[in-house]
Amino acid sequence: MVVVEKPAEMMTVAELASELRISLPRAYALMSELGIPHVRLSERRIRIPRAAYEEWKGTRIIRQRRIAWLTAQEQRRESR
Repeated sequence: MVVVEKPAEMMTVAELASELRISLPRAYALMSELGIPHVRLSERRIRIPRAAYEEWKGTRIIRQRRIAWLTAQEQRRESR
């Protein structure tokens, strides 16, 4: 029998840093700079809801692609 572990619903800032392959201080900075959704459980405990993070990540990628596409369209119009 194969046991598949379900990812935890909440992840720590250290787990976020590991997933993004960045340092822990940079993970804290990105949470405030980029608006990564998080919940402060106490003064020292912060958790990131996995579902909210995945949604945030998906919308961010779509937004970046749309901005790139619009910029390319604008540059094409200017070059005519």
